[in-house]
Amino acid sequence: MSDDQNLIKEVDEEVRQDDYKRIWNRYKKYIFISITILLTLVISINVYKFNKEKKIEKQSELFFQATLYIELEDYQNAKKILKEINFSQTTGYSDLSFLYLIDLVNKKKISLDLNDLKVKKNSLFYGLIKLQKFNNEIDLNIENIDLESNEEVVEDDAVLIEEEIDVDPAIDVGIKQKEDKEEY
Repeated sequence: MSDDQNLIKEVDEEVRQDDYKRIWNRYKKYIFISITILLTLVISINVYKFNKEKKIEKQSELFFQATLYIELEDYQNAKKILKEINFSQTTGYSDLSFLYLIDLVNKKKISLDLNDLKVKKNSLFYGLIKLQKFNNEIDLNIENIDLESNEEVVEDDAVLIEEEIDVDPAIDVGIKQKEDKEEY
C-alpha cells in the first residue's frame, strides 16, 4: 500500500502543479498588471509627497525671508514675497502671508488692495481674514469720511473768513462815524 499511496501522492502533486500552471498561465497577465499598477501608484504617491514637501520648504524659506525684510523695514520686498506666497495657495503659509499683509496695510507700511489677495474658504483663518478685510474696509471708509469732513471744515473756515471781511468794513464805517461825531 505504501507504493500505492506514494503513487497517489505523486499523482496528486502533479495534478496540483498542473492546476497551478493553468492558473498561472490564465492569470499571469492580470497579476503583472496588478503589480505594475500597485508599484506605479506607490511611486506616484511618493513623488507627490516629495514635491509637496519641496513646495512647503520653499514657502517656508520665502516666508521667513519676508519676515526678515519686515524686520529690516524693507516693506516693498516683503510685500512682493508675501503676495507671491499668497497667490501660490499651496500651504498654510499663504494664509499667514495674507495676515502679515493685512498687518502691514493696517500699520500704513504698504498700500495694497486686499481684494486682490486670495483666501481659501476651508482655511483655518478664513473667518479671521474676512474680519480683518472688513476692518480694513471700515478704516478706509473712516479715512475717506475724515478727508471729506476736513475739506468741509476748510470750506466752512473760508466762508467764516469771508464773513469776517464783510463785517470789518461795517466796523470801519462805525468807527469813522464815531470819529466824525467827536470832531464836531
